[in-house]
Amino acid sequence: MIFSSGKNLRLLLPYPFLILLFSSLLFFQIYSVQLGIFSYAFVLICLGLSFFLFTKLEKSFFENYFHEFLFFGILLRVMLSVSLPIWEDDWARYLWEGAMISHDFSPYQLAPDFFFSNDSSILNSERASEILSRVNHPDWTTIYFPWIELYFSWIHSIAPFSLIELKLSYIVFDLAIFWFIFKLSNEKAAVLYFLFPILLKEIYINAHFEVIPLFFISASFWLMENKFRYLSWFLFGLSVHCKLFLIIFFPYFVFRKRIFENKLFPNILYYFSASFLFGTGLASGFFAYKYIVGLDGSEDIRSLLLFASSFEFNSILFYILGSFVEKSIIKLLFIFLMIGINLFIILQRNRFFKNRKRSMATMSFLFFCYLIINPIANPWYFLFLLPLYLISFSDNSLGWANLFIPQLAYFTYTNLGILPSSKEEFGFYNLPALVLWAEIFLFFTIFISFPKNYSILLYKISNISNFCKN
Repeated sequence: MIFSSGKNLRLLLPYPFLILLFSSLLFFQIYSVQLGIFSYAFVLICLGLSFFLFTKLEKSFFENYFHEFLFFGILLRVMLSVSLPIWEDDWARYLWEGAMISHDFSPYQLAPDFFFSNDSSILNSERASEILSRVNHPDWTTIYFPWIELYFSWIHSIAPFSLIELKLSYIVFDLAIFWFIFKLSNEKAAVLYFLFPILLKEIYINAHFEVIPLFFISASFWLMENKFRYLSWFLFGLSVHCKLFLIIFFPYFVFRKRIFENKLFPNILYYFSASFLFGTGLASGFFAYKYIVGLDGSEDIRSLLLFASSFEFNSILFYILGSFVEKSIIKLLFIFLMIGINLFIILQRNRFFKNRKRSMATMSFLFFCYLIINPIANPWYFLFLLPLYLISFSDNSLGWANLFIPQLAYFTYTNLGILPSSKEEFGFYNLPALVLWAEIFLFFTIFISFPKNYSILLYKISNISNFCKN
């Protein structure tokens, strides 16, 4: 029984109690953004420490209370879905662009500010006007790909301008991810995913849609591991369609579960078929948007390119080098760095993709490198690391802590209520240098504090040096 062990009780109670308390405060709108960023920092520390204790429970405990934890996770999601977003406004664009498509306007051709001075059937309520007024960068057309836009439109057709229904709909994807992690690892890994506080906050409080591409990439992992290779490639294409940076996982699909060893023609046929299915998944949304929905402009990705080239947020290593080198040069260096890391992984593919755990660990390392060198590293982007960490690392690993650290990105000048030292630093998204250095320090501390992680680094360095000698 749960109360038969004093140790289990001490480890279990803090986290469920604190996260249920926090969820209840949000549910009844007792806790809000007005309490200030430092109150959130206190909540974050408490949840992080209590989650750490939660991870120390034995696997058998999670096996015995698997369904109870599942029910508790669903309850938390429902409660948090009625809460208000904290320091985020992306959700307003989701709702507005879903409404645009439902009213036969293409968000790829018209920016939200078009409706500031033009009457439209969309603006048929105070709620619609409120949503429009909260859209960030209203002069930009959409930066999201068609399947995501069509999903927003589908939610709008069910419940117009309803943030609650949008967040509740994410539960279906989350349950599937929970099942995939359970099948790829065990009950403990699945429960830790399902009750992870940063996931709950970013998806069910702030309404970020990243749970959708996370579902597709998790499904493609499960399919590949279970030898449904062709379908895996198709879903991988869908995941990249939903979130373009997931192309980072391409080496996994190329080198994991290879069918034909040293057979040229069968390999050519397999990779040709796989490439076709990947391309089909990637392009399917554009086809559906144009020929099924009947709207144009989805191939216009100028806003996405503008976002990628001009926007900068929580850029960790990018910030450090930016003090010494021109940003254009840094971006070029980072491209070469990612190419170099990929080449090393390719050359060592038999070692890095030997089994499931090592494959996932390799991909987590590659994706983490991408995030810390990328000019844009939104805190919710790190959620894609969570299944990889839980599947590939031991129970004693603190990989999940790397998802807490980027929450410091919410400590912007605006949220802190302080003025920056120069006009160039002013803005809603700008971070004090101290915050970025704190992130770097914490990432480094987690890394060197655990001998296993440190030995992995030395192991990789020795491989590189040996390769260079040869």
